[in-house]
This record gives sequence, C-alpha cells and structure tokens, in this order.
Amino acid sequence: MTFHKYFHIGPLRIYLTTYRMKRVMKGSERDRHLRKTLLKIKSQRYRRIGGICEHCGRPLSEFALQIHHVIPVSEAPHLMTAPSNIQLLCPSCHTRIHQAPQAPRPHPVATPTPSAGTAERPATS
Repeated sequence: MTFHKYFHIGPLRIYLTTYRMKRVMKGSERDRHLRKTLLKIKSQRYRRIGGICEHCGRPLSEFALQIHHVIPVSEAPHLMTAPSNIQLLCPSCHTRIHQAPQAPRPHPVATPTPSAGTAERPATS
C-alpha cells in the first residue's frame, strides 16, 4: 500500500491511499441484522411446521411461539442462525426446557475417529 499524502491535524494523522477501507458494522447494526434474520427463519419454520409448538403440539400464532436454540448460543455462536439449531416452542414449553436440569452436552466440534490400524482389540482371558 502506498501513501499519496500524509496530514497532521492535532493528534490525528490522516493518510490518503489508493486502498479502499471497508466499513465495519456497529454492535447495534449487527444485532438488528441478526434479529431480522432470526425473524425470517422463524416465519419460514412456522409455515413449514403448521403453526404448532414443536414440543407439545399446541397450535399457536406465529407471534406467540418463541425461538429456542437446541445448542445454546453461548456454546456455539456460529449456529445462532442455523435453521437446524432452531425450534419454535410455546412459552410454557420454552420455560420448562430452560428450567430443567441439563445433562452434560458433548462439545459441538467433531471428534476424530480412530484409524483402521489403531482399533482396540477385545480383551482375552
């Protein structure tokens, strides 16, 4: 990258180049984009499942059903908008699922499988 001009304005330094800068989204813009994406996925899933709670089968409106992430966002943020990780639940089922004691869940990253030469042999007596 070559600099064409260089300016000082107080403590600020400005460089003019031929490099085009990319605009970075602010947190509020990113949250708005994620919300819009999740609402779109919710609408598509609502039409596909026929407007019922995926846990108890109770029919509800699209606005009454809540989005539930099967694998929590805190464990796998990259799956936040994955349709396979989303369920639509009624408020009572959603609350019941989150209040239930959780069994330890395996990490979402795949574990390597043993190769053919390293298979365990059965114990002989």
